[in-house]
Amino acid sequence: MNIRINTPDVIHESFDNESVIVNLRLGIYFSLNEAGLPLWEQIGGGASEEQLCASWQEKHGGTAEDAQAVVRTFLYELHQEQLIAGDLPETVAPPAGATSPADRPALQKFTDLQDLLALDPVHDVDERGWPHARPADDAAPAA
Repeated sequence: MNIRINTPDVIHESFDNESVIVNLRLGIYFSLNEAGLPLWEQIGGGASEEQLCASWQEKHGGTAEDAQAVVRTFLYELHQEQLIAGDLPETVAPPAGATSPADRPALQKFTDLQDLLALDPVHDVDERGWPHARPADDAAPAA
């Protein structure tokens, strides 16, 4: 199974126990919790679903089915937000009691800078440049 970070549309930076992920095409950024950070880093390193599941199970215990459910749910969420691409498994909801919600990988989504992050710094700005958007009624110059 081929899973990869959806570059060049997605950039990310990890620090301390979290990661900030930005989808530049959509102008949305995300915070990834401590439980999801190792999985995200492994995806960036080219890990397969099987490797992600084995890693999750080694660190958190539980059955292989529990690990697969947590990983697949996380991969589904990342794919829905267009942060990863590739051949992805169908989502499986984690079994009740498999892990506590605090122990599951979780994305927090932020749209407050969406207009600014999605602004094309070459084509969508006025004469002052980025981050000053061209007024909506102002036609773009002919190419």
